[in-house]
Amino acid sequence: MFERIKGVFKGIIDELQGKISENDINRFFEEHELDLIEADVSFEAIEYIKDYMIKRVKQGIKGDKGAVRQLLQDAILSIVTKERPLELIVKERPERPFVVTFLGINGTGKTTTIAKVAKRLSSAGIKPFVVIGDTYRTGAIEQMEKLLNSIGIDHYAGGYGRDPASVAYDGIQMARASGNDVVLIDTAGRMQTNEPLLEELAKIVKVSSSNYNVFVGDALSGNDIMLQARTFLERPGFNASIVTKVDADVKGGSIISLAFASRRPIMFLGVGQGYDDLVEFEPSWLVERILP
Repeated sequence: MFERIKGVFKGIIDELQGKISENDINRFFEEHELDLIEADVSFEAIEYIKDYMIKRVKQGIKGDKGAVRQLLQDAILSIVTKERPLELIVKERPERPFVVTFLGINGTGKTTTIAKVAKRLSSAGIKPFVVIGDTYRTGAIEQMEKLLNSIGIDHYAGGYGRDPASVAYDGIQMARASGNDVVLIDTAGRMQTNEPLLEELAKIVKVSSSNYNVFVGDALSGNDIMLQARTFLERPGFNASIVTKVDADVKGGSIISLAFASRRPIMFLGVGQGYDDLVEFEPSWLVERILP
């Protein structure tokens, strides 16, 4: 996991030892910018890390190996922040049912992630209800129903071809009548370039009076995760992210790129296919795996 970015950061730590200057840092990042981009760190995030290090060096930081690592760690931790797990947010908020809408493009693992979140909430003593709002993709309803039935989660599917916003509204009313604590709305995957579908997504959020929106991004999507995040942040907006397929990511930079582009915290990481393979995100966990 994260072998490529760890190798680049090791090079920074090894090369920038002793007393370092602004020129030393500029030269190294110029020489290794492509390596970082190939490790899925966005150009904007690279520039930020470089400028952060230069600013600290100008303040008199010495460049021994430990100091350089600390500079990198501080720069990364200033980008990547954590969100509390959803069960704590739900318990602290008075709205019932608390409505959470999940956003993302096709193929990120959003459906499986919602099932994992529902199981986690149920295990925490919170009664979840899932609205299956993907009324387009063939097999989407059956896929989600199979997952939810296997773990005993209440749900509603309005059927293919229906207006997703209407499905969301009806599902919320059912959840309210049944005394559910939280509604998780699954939405159809939307490419960030598809304006009509983005408008429809904004409508779902508005009609459902969504209390909290979660962006689901795939760690294997490279720098495209940054473009996705910016689009969904603009419309309809989101509060936090979940990053999936982290266990398969050998590059490691996508989490940094996502956090930098969105300026939103990360709540969970998907680390496998099992229902329990959803872990709380800790920035220190990331640092330990990408810095030597």
